[in-house]
Amino acid sequence: MLIAGRENVYCCVLVMLDMDPDSPSSVNAPSSQTPIGEAIGKLIEVCLHDWGIEKVFTLTLDNASANNNVIAYLKRKMVHWKNCILDADFLHIRCSAHIVNLIVCEGLKELDEAIASICNAVRYVRSSPSRLQNFKECISQEKIESKSLVCLGVPTSWNSTYLMLESALKFQKAFKRMEEEDGHYASYFGEDDSGRKKVGPPLAWHWDDTKVFVQFLKGFYDVTLKFSVSLHENERNVNKSLLITAVLDPRYKLDYVSFSYGMLYDNDESRVTELTNGLKKTLMRLYNWYNEKEMGSDGNCQSSTGVESSGTSLDSNNSELKNANYADQVWIAYLKKREQSQCKEIKNDVDRYLANPCEFGLIKDFDILNWWRVNGEKYPVLEKIAKDVYAIQVSTVAS
Repeated sequence: MLIAGRENVYCCVLVMLDMDPDSPSSVNAPSSQTPIGEAIGKLIEVCLHDWGIEKVFTLTLDNASANNNVIAYLKRKMVHWKNCILDADFLHIRCSAHIVNLIVCEGLKELDEAIASICNAVRYVRSSPSRLQNFKECISQEKIESKSLVCLGVPTSWNSTYLMLESALKFQKAFKRMEEEDGHYASYFGEDDSGRKKVGPPLAWHWDDTKVFVQFLKGFYDVTLKFSVSLHENERNVNKSLLITAVLDPRYKLDYVSFSYGMLYDNDESRVTELTNGLKKTLMRLYNWYNEKEMGSDGNCQSSTGVESSGTSLDSNNSELKNANYADQVWIAYLKKREQSQCKEIKNDVDRYLANPCEFGLIKDFDILNWWRVNGEKYPVLEKIAKDVYAIQVSTVAS
């Protein structure tokens, strides 16, 4: 959502693969000053009709109640569309950056006093050139080596609060020296602040708690950079298509997701099994839909069969196998039976893909899109799914 003066302007952005370069990719339209979810839904519906879009996989929106009404309206309309994917069950993607902001803001409340005291100390230093110069002298006397100085945070932005705290921690000793040598620094915290004494100066426990919290915040800060360039109740609202992206990563597949569930739920086997089986059922639902809609109504697509193996071929014409002794022949007979059994059990791309060994690749080196480009012929239906799920926008924050 873009804000222009007092008028809200909504921007609907289309993300799709192989789009005609001459097609419009965004449409802006003003709304009323008090926008209603259904009105926004109608606006999006108009955009989709104007663009000739009949197949919509996901819609990424901020995690706000009004947007729930947007999704509810669109689901009611899209369920009757010819190419609606599984009754639009995967339509709503909640903006990950917005969710991270909500989590961090709750954490900030727990350290309100510590953060306020450090913020006031930084504000004092940055309030005049003479105070900043005195602070620089304290830094020099404490022999702190740093090319940067403290920076003020913006109250409405936790990202800037994180950067302020991170920079201030480097100069803890300098702040302590300033407290001892600068009489104005101590009196500053006794000044009136909206009828109350200013919080501070920072105490030892303020710094200790902040050190721990900054480490916690760093993970969220790094996550939001990537976006930009109670659990049991909320897990039902998780869009399974995001979990499907992990299963379709050939390094992870379903076993890794199951392992992660185990860590999340303290190895509660029944819960892990329930969630893992549910995720596989979701993947199978997608597979069946794509198999029918994308590959044809016969439900059978051409793909390689069987499980990949690096072992010796069981071809009966192999001269090495012909000369095998009795024990080896028994073993070979067993292998043939097992191979035949596996071929019977593996009837689709999903089972075939999951049965084959995981790929090995470091996160920074592995190109998952190229892997599917090269291996797509082995799993043609899953390739179609991968093409769509890896195009999902996880955040409404512009890059």
